[in-house]
Amino acid sequence: MGFKFRYETLLSYRQHLKEKAVIDFAQAQQQLRDCRNGLEALNHKRFAMMSLMESDLKEKLSSNELKNYSHFMNALEDQIISHEEEIARWEKIVQEKMAILLEKSKQHKVIEKLKEKDLAKWTRHQNLLEQKAMNETAIIRYGKRPA
Repeated sequence: MGFKFRYETLLSYRQHLKEKAVIDFAQAQQQLRDCRNGLEALNHKRFAMMSLMESDLKEKLSSNELKNYSHFMNALEDQIISHEEEIARWEKIVQEKMAILLEKSKQHKVIEKLKEKDLAKWTRHQNLLEQKAMNETAIIRYGKRPA
């Protein structure tokens, strides 16, 4: 009969929770990366628009065109601020997901250590049984030997 861990279902359940936490953490990190990339794109767009506006200001620019640039730049600034707030929110979520992942990993590790201890105890017990059987065999053979 082989080794059977008494809390195998608990171990597999905690393994599942740990894997789910890993997935949640990875998804949160991906969202954070996406937000940062979006912010970077907006900053590039703002820089390009400022350069375009500066070159247009050197030439004649109508008041309507200047007003349109101004509205566009204000809207762009609002989007940048919104993205910065979203990045801060995702950074907080990533921190929370990391804490959850660490906790789930610790819980899984505790049960894994218990399994290792139980396996070592079972192995010692099996070795003792085997040694006992070998001793009995040796005693029986010794007793059957002609004198």
